[in-house]
Amino acid sequence: MSSGCKTVCWFASSANGNWHNEGSFEPDAVPSSVSLTPPRDSLAVTVSSVEIKNPTEGITVDSGMDFPRLYLYHAKFDARSDEGVAQVIMNKQHAVLNLYVKSVLQDGAAYSVTSGTAGCNMDGSPLKGEFNCRLRPDPKGYGVVVLPRQGDLSLKLNVHHAGELVRSIAIGEYIIESGYDWSAPNLEDIVIEIDLMFTQARVKINQWQKTLSFTVVV
Repeated sequence: MSSGCKTVCWFASSANGNWHNEGSFEPDAVPSSVSLTPPRDSLAVTVSSVEIKNPTEGITVDSGMDFPRLYLYHAKFDARSDEGVAQVIMNKQHAVLNLYVKSVLQDGAAYSVTSGTAGCNMDGSPLKGEFNCRLRPDPKGYGVVVLPRQGDLSLKLNVHHAGELVRSIAIGEYIIESGYDWSAPNLEDIVIEIDLMFTQARVKINQWQKTLSFTVVV
């Protein structure tokens, strides 16, 4: 895929792997249609709002980085007929996690968000792997992390102080308990407020709230 992709990239391949086609469009030059002449075979087509560097590896990011704000279309076709037409509708495949953290460890505290979902496959399904993004809250405790569609409950907010991991909060479980749907065609953004104390943490997601208790070893 061209490294110059800025808005829309597409990749099409035949089921037998003997044919593929790809391209990208500048922001002000996206055409109303694209014509392909594939072999008479099953055909998979992906249209993405970010560059597809290696279709066989899906869409991922390096450790420490946010997931891109990805919109994606994927479909399979029977290309054995003389002509076929598909309407491309791209779905939101990312969730912006807005975190408000109030902590007794505010001075010198560092935060990271980790998950067992590294990104997404070409069809938009969750891709297993390590996701690790550092969260940098502003002085008011507000920070943002962009997440891929999650495939399990492994999403965690990790709290570090003086180089040590002092808390790991299973926000993946609480997001599901709040009623969030990771299988929705278009993912909604998430707002989480966390009041972190020495022995407790209050987690609020929209109108849902939970209080956690910690064991303190002296």
